[in-house]
Amino acid sequence: MGTAMVSGVSAPPPIGARESLATIQSDIAMLKSDITQKKKEIEAAHSGQQKMKLKAELEEMQRKLLALEAKRQAMADSEAKKKDVDSTSSSKIGTRNFDASTPFGSRVMWA
Repeated sequence: MGTAMVSGVSAPPPIGARESLATIQSDIAMLKSDITQKKKEIEAAHSGQQKMKLKAELEEMQRKLLALEAKRQAMADSEAKKKDVDSTSSSKIGTRNFDASTPFGSRVMWA
């Protein structure tokens, strides 16, 4: 009876399952570590068929990594835009557009 090589690679959750930037960055770090481990497994593989299987798994992991990195960048951009919007619009909440020279009685407030 032969022994089979068991891989200890843990996969991150499916892309989009969690929406936190921090968890995506954590998933990226974990996946990079798994990719490094998979490369070591490929180097240690003895048969060509086993190497091909491991290379296919490595390619899938690399695709997931690219997708996660793209999502991380999109989320970072989105958060940056949200901060810009929050900082500029908060001063106008509940008021119509008026400037400092508008007489007090002419100012209108709405909720």
